[in-house]
Amino acid sequence: MSHSVAFVYHGATGARTVQNSIHRHTEQCRCIRLRTRKGSLTGRTHNCEVDLTLRELTTADAETLARWQTDALFCAHAGWKRRESQQQSVEWWRNQISHPDPHLIRLLALDTQRPVGYVDLHGSSRVERELGYLVGPSASWGHGLGTAAARAGVAFGFEGLGLTRIWAEAIEANAASVKVLRRLGMREIGFGHEEDFLGQTSRYVQFEIMAADWRQSVNLAAR
Repeated sequence: MSHSVAFVYHGATGARTVQNSIHRHTEQCRCIRLRTRKGSLTGRTHNCEVDLTLRELTTADAETLARWQTDALFCAHAGWKRRESQQQSVEWWRNQISHPDPHLIRLLALDTQRPVGYVDLHGSSRVERELGYLVGPSASWGHGLGTAAARAGVAFGFEGLGLTRIWAEAIEANAASVKVLRRLGMREIGFGHEEDFLGQTSRYVQFEIMAADWRQSVNLAAR
């Protein structure tokens, strides 16, 4: 099963439209176009816009993901096992894309057709899922793409899937990831397990955002 959807979300103005039909709670998505601004949820902290397109992964994307896996800095931050060559993990990625976790929606994030990361919405519940995101390779960091991708995932979760709650967690020592979730308007709700991050023992900070709160913030931004 798949979503038949063209999802347009203008983060700065609050305009939202859904074209065609949405078959909720199935496991793939065709194409979601989102426009958002760097910075806060209202998009008013920066003038520069980030335009992203989210689409479902195809086996052709395996080479891109495998290439990211040769990036030592990216792998250290993402918790991936680094490979010396792209070919060492291409087949593994093809298999992951061809046989995805039935409870995972993973969407590739494109910046003017260039893959810059992916967004995850994970879980079996019809009303809530966990948000995950990453930006790769490391050369793409520092341009607001993480915030844009995470915001795109939240927008799709609420508008495309009809969720009422989205939660996420970020390792506390990774200050940039924690800031991204706070920029989305997510509320801190507690702590998760401890894990090593770049040689430092740290703990996960957990966040949530409710659909009603997200829609209210979008409406305020539109005024």
